Amino acid sequence: TEAMQDLTQDKSFAAAHIFVECDVEDEEVLEACLAKKHNNFFTLIANFVAVRIDSLPFQKGPRLLEIDTALLASLEAVIQASTDTLVEIQSSLGLMLELKNKHAQETEHLRQKLLAVEMELRQIDHDGEVQNVQYFDETWRFFSYPRSQISINSRHWEYTTSVIDTTGYDNQYLQVESETATPMDEGTQLIEMTLVTPHLFTSMSGKVVVASKSRDVYAERVHILKDQHRELAHTLEEELAAQKLEEDLLGIRQEEEQHTICRHKIAGAMRDFIKAPWTCETY
Repeated sequence: TEAMQDLTQDKSFAAAHIFVECDVEDEEVLEACLAKKHNNFFTLIANFVAVRIDSLPFQKGPRLLEIDTALLASLEAVIQASTDTLVEIQSSLGLMLELKNKHAQETEHLRQKLLAVEMELRQIDHDGEVQNVQYFDETWRFFSYPRSQISINSRHWEYTTSVIDTTGYDNQYLQVESETATPMDEGTQLIEMTLVTPHLFTSMSGKVVVASKSRDVYAERVHILKDQHRELAHTLEEELAAQKLEEDLLGIRQEEEQHTICRHKIAGAMRDFIKAPWTCETY
């Protein structure tokens, strides 16, 4: 290289070169033979064709092969372990999803039952009236007043009574002549009254309405429904808490699955990299 730098006067010159060293006696025949050999050699070099080498294979030595063998054994163990883990995780995920669907159906069933109880409570647990109605109708008479005997049961021991005249006269003639209330075994009242219209040639018609509060009439049913509502609400709360726990466990299990898949992919990629032929650039 120094000789070529001196020859070219270029101190940065660097190139591949061939040294030819020969030792011959000072004989014309030998020098001619050497010259011929030189000419053949230079002709051969002049006819060389440049070959581009994109990658140069790297031959691993015993030490590196020993390391590769240990790494491959470890990676194969990781791949097998992650494969077994994935099988177990996917099996457990299937069971957990099946259980989740089952609990979701049970929760929906509880919600429907709770809604039905709430709707029934709204229908009966209020101060609106529950009525028993008794109609009466008596025609007018020549020599007496029209009368009507009414017997009607209340729906509860607390009640209000209304007598409504439906004759349509301008004046109100209908009167309650007598009224008695007899307690019954079931906690209601038997109401007996005599109605009269003290006016000749006057018909009598109308109705007697005995009303009690709905929550009083259905007090026993309201009590049962409230107990059912409390039990269903508690059961639903426990079911939702269990579902929340299942959702959390399912999320953790799915995250474990993703981590295991990543470990499996990384170990497989490392194994393939070690097994593949290396170039000097890779090394």
